[in-house]
Amino acid sequence: MCELCYQKTIENEHKPDSRKRGSAGKQLTRDFLITEYVNGNKSLSDVAAIASCSRQYVYKKMKEYGIPLRTKRNARDLALESGKLQFKNIDDDQIGSRTVILQKNKINETFFKNWTNGMAYVLGVIYTDGSLRPGFIRDPQSRDTLRVGRLTVSQKEPELLERILKLMNCNAKLLFRKQRKYEKTVAGEIYYFHINSDEIYDDLVRLGLSPNKSMTIQFPTMPGPVLRHFIRGCWDGDGSVYLDSGSGTVCASFVSGSYDFILGMLRELNAVGFSTRKIHRTRKSFYFRFTGRECVSLYHFLYDGVPEDMYLSRKHCVFESGFQK
Repeated sequence: MCELCYQKTIENEHKPDSRKRGSAGKQLTRDFLITEYVNGNKSLSDVAAIASCSRQYVYKKMKEYGIPLRTKRNARDLALESGKLQFKNIDDDQIGSRTVILQKNKINETFFKNWTNGMAYVLGVIYTDGSLRPGFIRDPQSRDTLRVGRLTVSQKEPELLERILKLMNCNAKLLFRKQRKYEKTVAGEIYYFHINSDEIYDDLVRLGLSPNKSMTIQFPTMPGPVLRHFIRGCWDGDGSVYLDSGSGTVCASFVSGSYDFILGMLRELNAVGFSTRKIHRTRKSFYFRFTGRECVSLYHFLYDGVPEDMYLSRKHCVFESGFQK
C-alpha cells in the first residue's frame, strides 16, 4: 500500500458514520479546541467524535490555529488515566484471550531520586527480583504508539512485595500466577506486580538497571550509610538463610547470574570488615556463602536497628532460631 492510500485508509477509519460535510469546520473554532483539547484534556480522537469529523481534520485545525500538541509522555499519561491503553493477554489455557486495560499507578515518583534507607532496600529487591521493559502500547483510538516504561517485581511469597509497595506508597495490584507446565520445564507459582511509570523507569535506569539485566548487571555505587540496606534487599531477593543439616548451625548464601555483581558485593563486604569469600560457579550462576561466626556478624550488619517493615521476616526468623539453638 502506498503512502497516499495508507493515509486515506487511516482517515476513513476515523470518520464517524454520522459525519456531515461542512459542519465540523464551523464547530472547530480556536475557542472550542482550547476548551475541549487544552482545558478539557480530551484527545484528538475525542474531539473528532464530538465534531463528527476525522482525527486528521482536528489535527489540521490545531496547526492552523497554532495550538501546541501534547508531548507523547503527556498524551500517554492522559490515556492511562482514562483507561484507553489496552492490549490482549493470552489466558493460562492458551486458548482464549482477554483485554487488559492499563491504569496509571499511584506512586511516589520521586522515590528513587534520593538515597534513603528505604529507597536502598527497595532498590536491592528490584536489582534481584525486578525487571524493566520499555513497553510500547498502541492507543486503539488514534493508532499512536506510546512508550510506557514498566517495572515488574516478582516473588514466590507475597510478603516482600507488600512491604516494598508500602514503602513506595504505591497502589499497584498484587497479582498471582498459577504453576505452569511446559514441554521441558515447570514454572512455579509466583506473585508479582507491575508499575507503569516513565519516571520510575528512567530513575532505575540511571541507578544502573536495564532490561535483560540478569547476566550483565553491575554492583551500583552508593553512599556508605545505605549500603547494608541495599544488600539486605538483595539478600531478601536472591539470598538464602538455612540451618546446616548436620550441625544445625546457621548458614547464608547469595546467588546471582552476574559475576561482576557478586564480585562487587564481596568487595563492599570486605571493605566493612568481612573476610574474603570464595566465589563458586554453577552452570548458570555464581554464589558465595557465610558460615559459623561470620553469620552472626552478617546478621548484625543486615538487621541491627532496622524496622520490621524493611526486611523479610522469614529469613530474619531463620537467623534468630538458629542462634538460639
